[in-house]
Amino acid sequence: MAKSTANWSPARRSAVFATWDRYQRLAAQHDFSQIPTPDSLDAFVKAVVGENSDISDVSLADYVGRIYAACRSLYPEQGWAWLKHDWRAMARLAEARRDKRAQFVPIDELYLFGIRMMHRAVDMPRTVEAATMYRDGLFIALLALRPKRRSNITSLKVGVTLLLAAEGTPETIVFARTKNGSPSTTPYPSQHLGVYHDIWWQQFRPILLGDRPDRGDVWIGKQGEAVRHDQLWRQMRKRTAAPEPVGLGRAIGVHIVRTIYATSIAEAISDPTLLRLTPWMLDHRDPRSIEPYNLHASGMAAAAELERAADLLRHRDQRP
Repeated sequence: MAKSTANWSPARRSAVFATWDRYQRLAAQHDFSQIPTPDSLDAFVKAVVGENSDISDVSLADYVGRIYAACRSLYPEQGWAWLKHDWRAMARLAEARRDKRAQFVPIDELYLFGIRMMHRAVDMPRTVEAATMYRDGLFIALLALRPKRRSNITSLKVGVTLLLAAEGTPETIVFARTKNGSPSTTPYPSQHLGVYHDIWWQQFRPILLGDRPDRGDVWIGKQGEAVRHDQLWRQMRKRTAAPEPVGLGRAIGVHIVRTIYATSIAEAISDPTLLRLTPWMLDHRDPRSIEPYNLHASGMAAAAELERAADLLRHRDQRP
């Protein structure tokens, strides 16, 4: 390697040489091209993961970056834009996954966090601060039990998307906007949250509603209007990001709850037959959408390998 290496540090030169040697070894072992192509890069990544299923996404991206550096030095006359694209795409994915993993908590822990928030609010004077705390706790607990799409949970409205039983207790949630394109209904978790809903509706919601007309929106803001979707999302991140024991010490977004839910089920259930219920819960049209979670149930390494390979193939299709 002669070109473009003069300014490399000894450590970088050693890392690039070692990665290139590994690529050549695996190319000979698995019979793919010794000069990288999109297909051979995919095969290389799969082979590396096959040798070490615990390898991090960051390390995989680093390998591809070193191969890109080697190719520019060894074959400068060839176009390596596609390889640069793959390297940067993998690096972005690795960082995004790292951020995503940082948000993970068991789904039952998230549910109990919402319950504790409501208990704290009940012990406070009946102020706007207490009302918003109770609202956010109920929202988080409901989301943990019914991990539907954000817009469905945040837009609940009595008589429209939240149907009540004859005695006035919540009975059914109607989801008009689902990922599979079809409306769906699910029982309201009254066994767990029925009493909490009643306290919200009778004691705390009126504090926020004030003298505004009551249009039946479940989630009310400080000005007496229905809370916007993004406001509830920001509140959830703010509440969960607070240091323990007030918060969870990590900012958890609304949409990530669906992933937390599916992953928690996969970790708790080893029976793939039961795991087939997960797409129904998440309103996915194709049951294959939770295949990574099924694999997770039978082995974390297998799930990681499938996910990485799928991501690499997706980004290969987007190459310039």
